[in-house]
Amino acid sequence: MDVISKVSPEAWAGLAGVVVGSLISILGTWLTNRASLNQLQTQLKHERDSKEQDLHRERLEELYTLVSSWLNVMASYYLSLSRVMQGKISYNNHLDLFIKNQDQPKYDFNRLEMIMDVYAHQLKPQYQKIIDARAELNEIERLHKLGYSEGDINGAKYLKPYTQAQLKIEKLGEELKTLIAESTKNA
Repeated sequence: MDVISKVSPEAWAGLAGVVVGSLISILGTWLTNRASLNQLQTQLKHERDSKEQDLHRERLEELYTLVSSWLNVMASYYLSLSRVMQGKISYNNHLDLFIKNQDQPKYDFNRLEMIMDVYAHQLKPQYQKIIDARAELNEIERLHKLGYSEGDINGAKYLKPYTQAQLKIEKLGEELKTLIAESTKNA
């Protein structure tokens, strides 16, 4: 205790200044680190959000091309079948054309549906309208095929409803593509 009492008041003041300065320095370092951490977290969140937005946009762009390909394949198939109904080609020729076109680049329908479910669920009602219209078209095709297999090769009675159903799918498909394009622009 004797040593402490021999220390001059100026030394105590200096020591107090060093302690206060150290505490201020520690506080300043802590505040700087805290601000840097907040800035890094904000930057990482922005990068993550940006990547998610880019991925979403890319998937919608892919969906647009998949839907376009799907509609083109359907149109090609249905156009060929309408030629059978008109009596311009036989059913066998139609099937040969269909088989020949299988070598053409295709779309992945499972991927189309996955992207629709995961990235474009808000477009499902419009997509479902196309699926429903396709079911109507397929029913007309089924009835025509049944008649054709029973020897009734005159498909004229099926041609008008079949053409109307095709046009309905085409219109609904264009509407879906427009919605996808708008969603892509807004993504």
